[in-house]
Amino acid sequence: MELSELSMDDFLRGLVRRIDALDEARLGLVSKVEVLQSDNESLVRATEGLTQKVDCLTRENAILRKEIASIKYGESTAERSRKGSKTEHLALTTLGNDAHVHIASLLGAKGIACLGQTCMHFGKRCVGTDGQMTSLVEDLAGQVVDGSASDYEKSVLVGRGKVKMLSELEMMRSPLCFEQLIGSADAIRYSQ
Repeated sequence: MELSELSMDDFLRGLVRRIDALDEARLGLVSKVEVLQSDNESLVRATEGLTQKVDCLTRENAILRKEIASIKYGESTAERSRKGSKTEHLALTTLGNDAHVHIASLLGAKGIACLGQTCMHFGKRCVGTDGQMTSLVEDLAGQVVDGSASDYEKSVLVGRGKVKMLSELEMMRSPLCFEQLIGSADAIRYSQ
C-alpha cells in the first residue's frame, strides 16, 4: 500500500504543478491581452486623429481650389473678401437633383435663362465638383437635357451651352408651324 500511496502522492503533486503552470500561463496571456487592448485603443485614437487631419486638409483643399479658380477666372481678392463677409445662404445644391429638375420643369428654357439673369444666386458661376466654373442655372438645364434627351438629340446638341441646348431641345420637340404666310391668296393652291 505504501507504494501505491507514494505513487498517488507523486501523481497529485504532478497535477498541482501542472495546474500552477497553467495558471501562470493564463496570467501571462491575460497580461498580453491587456497590452494588446491598450495598443488597440491607442491605434484607434491615432486613426481618429488622422481622420480629423484628412477632413481638415480636404476643407483646406476646397478653399484653395476656389481661390485658384477665382484667380484663374479674374475675381479680385478684394471682391472675394467682401463677398466672404456676407452671411451664408442655404446652399441650393443640398436640395438634390430631384428638386432641381422639378424647378427646371416648372420654368422651361426661357424661364431658366431669365432666372439666371435676374437672380444672382442662380446665375453666379462658381467652381463645380469637376473643377469647372458653372452656375446653378446651367446645372439645372444640363440635368434636364441629360435626363430627357435621346441619344440622337444629344448628338445634335453637342458643343453648346446647357441653357442654349435646353432651348434648342424644346424647339426641336415643338411642332413645326408658320405664324404668317407671305404671298397672295391666289398663289396658294391646295392639292388633294
